[in-house]
Amino acid sequence: IAKYELSVMAHEACEAAGTCSAPSTEDADYSWGTNRSANERSDHPQNGLQWQQARDACAWSSVGGRLPSESEWEYAATGSVHRKYPWGSENGTCGLRTAVYSPPDVGPGCGAGGTWSVGSMVPGASAVGALDMAGNVFEWCEDYYQSSYAGAPDDGSAWVDPVGANRVRRGGSFKEDAWHLRVAERARVAPTERSATMGVRCVRELPGADGDGVPDDGDRSGTAGDAPCAGGETLWCDDNCPNTTNPNQADADADGVGDLCDDSPDGVSPGFVAIPAGTFWMGSLEGQACPTGYLGGGCP
Repeated sequence: IAKYELSVMAHEACEAAGTCSAPSTEDADYSWGTNRSANERSDHPQNGLQWQQARDACAWSSVGGRLPSESEWEYAATGSVHRKYPWGSENGTCGLRTAVYSPPDVGPGCGAGGTWSVGSMVPGASAVGALDMAGNVFEWCEDYYQSSYAGAPDDGSAWVDPVGANRVRRGGSFKEDAWHLRVAERARVAPTERSATMGVRCVRELPGADGDGVPDDGDRSGTAGDAPCAGGETLWCDDNCPNTTNPNQADADADGVGDLCDDSPDGVSPGFVAIPAGTFWMGSLEGQACPTGYLGGGCP
């Protein structure tokens, strides 16, 4: 799953490539508007994305890129130990830099009025190392919204049958209170909604025979696995050695993956972290259920 929410910089590159259409926040502006590089928010999450626009951006972002299923998203946020928040069980605060949200005594965006640069809240990282999974912007999922988990797929796939009118959004936003930062919080959203609080985080299947996430194409022939670690020459992407940089490439972010092969050569967008195999159950733990009289949408 992407370590960061899809940034403005990445989405504008997709627009320039002719794959993505321009975002808009005309349905729900919240006095913050649409993040663009022109207003000096190139490293902020791209907001104002409809569901299909988010889907298009993920398909462009990497080979096999797509929206996460709701269960993939929640597992990446909570892990097998089922955390209340991505970072643990303790309530987050702006001061502790766990999430970009709206405390009642501070206001939206921890007082900034809107989004922050992606990855700003490092102490709020999830168990797998994904950042901003609570707060900043909500994130689209592939699934149609269902009112309960009864009958949900048990293999991690998206719930697309039966067809519904709304899609799922997860993750809290800069204008929500702490309750909406819980991993279990979810809601239905019309796929055509264009809101300043809506963004996306992408997923892809992990390539690489050695599990390092870099395509195995050492001689750039288009054939995977043609430069094995034992004795093979590395001419381009990967030599099937875990976390080994091609010596013929620059590595701008010093992450052990040469820039030509790196999903995030600048260390900002999109960048992926691996989700280990495992099982878990979705929803709130005992004691985390909705408070009596709660009227917020989508409370599980």
